[in-house]
Amino acid sequence: MKIVEWMKSRMPRIERLGGCKGIRIPLLGRKQIEFWHAPGGGVIEPHIHEHIDSHIFYLWGRVEVMVDGRHASAIGPVRKRKSTGRWVWAHRFIPAGHIHSAKIVSKRGIFAVLETCHEGMVSPSVDFVAKN
Repeated sequence: MKIVEWMKSRMPRIERLGGCKGIRIPLLGRKQIEFWHAPGGGVIEPHIHEHIDSHIFYLWGRVEVMVDGRHASAIGPVRKRKSTGRWVWAHRFIPAGHIHSAKIVSKRGIFAVLETCHEGMVSPSVDFVAKN
């Protein structure tokens, strides 16, 4: 019976949170990747993920982001780094327990999130603790 439960935990799953929709794909070990679509004007309220480290890659659209009280703007998929003038992936690392939020400024936002789960395989839509 354990093998069946393990196989079910490795199946891709559709996730929903607010107006956002995503698909979660488990990878090896405690890693997973999620692809998310957020509607234009959508707001992802301030929150933390207690058990997940996230690398967010902005694939499409313009997003206003807040991480630990610092505001930034991202336009996917690449941006020009001011310090070096080099083009880099529009990316943000958010460790577990750090407050973050976002507002989609363009018609839509599409992003990928590479995640490391510290306590079992769980979607950030489940490990979501609002921090207003």
